[in-house]
Amino acid sequence: MIDYLTFYTKIKEGFEKRMLLQLKKPREIRQYQVVAKESHIYFDRNIHFEWMFETPSTNSFFSVGIHFEYLKKEKNEKIFTQIMKLKNDLEKSTGEKIIGETGWGMFRRRARIYIKKDFKNIDDESVQWGIEKMIIFVDIIKKDIIENLISA
Repeated sequence: MIDYLTFYTKIKEGFEKRMLLQLKKPREIRQYQVVAKESHIYFDRNIHFEWMFETPSTNSFFSVGIHFEYLKKEKNEKIFTQIMKLKNDLEKSTGEKIIGETGWGMFRRRARIYIKKDFKNIDDESVQWGIEKMIIFVDIIKKDIIENLISA
């Protein structure tokens, strides 16, 4: 059983210290959204950076990424397509393979761009990986890029 609250509390504390901002308190669930309205990283409730544990039957992993969750699939796909143009920069900076998915999630209308790390145990290495990789995502996917795409 994963102790999500303890893990995400460590992520929160490390990320806040590095980014000089305050995040909402994590909950005992498998995902944790980066929500800090006063910061330069909050877009709106439909686009957000997120840490998430995936536990499919064969291979469990921890992911860092950005999610597009508008009600209209076409809007999610439009923003996704534009942000995927940053794929090479994200891969070079994170040292990880970027995964892009559309038609994902509830009602198959969401999209997301993420990297993943297989995990067997939750440890300090996973915490540091999550913090470091999210900082890179935030740095490359700038707020002004997203705001221009939302308003277009």
